[in-house]
Amino acid sequence: MEQLCTRVGIVDRGRLVLEEELATIRGRTGLVLVQSPDAADVVPMLNGQLVTRDGENLLIRHGDPAALNAMLVEAGLRVASITEQRRTLEQVVLKVTGAGSDRVDAS
Repeated sequence: MEQLCTRVGIVDRGRLVLEEELATIRGRTGLVLVQSPDAADVVPMLNGQLVTRDGENLLIRHGDPAALNAMLVEAGLRVASITEQRRTLEQVVLKVTGAGSDRVDAS
């Protein structure tokens, strides 16, 4: 659905609870997923910004993925991938309705 629509309406129990541009709904979370073979060396540089670590995958609280990437590369650390995390449509629906079985209309 997210690949087909630009504007989304979320209906909860027959009532429109949210109507917005998809780009706005899928706003930034302030989280960045970094995959690095040097993950153990990345962690000490993060000053408490690390949310979770699973092997080479680090979820980091950071507002600027490009700046984070530059910092890691300047420190000589390898970055295999870096992805800014955004809310999914499903997360938004669950948040505004409080349940997972509600209807989503998109146009």
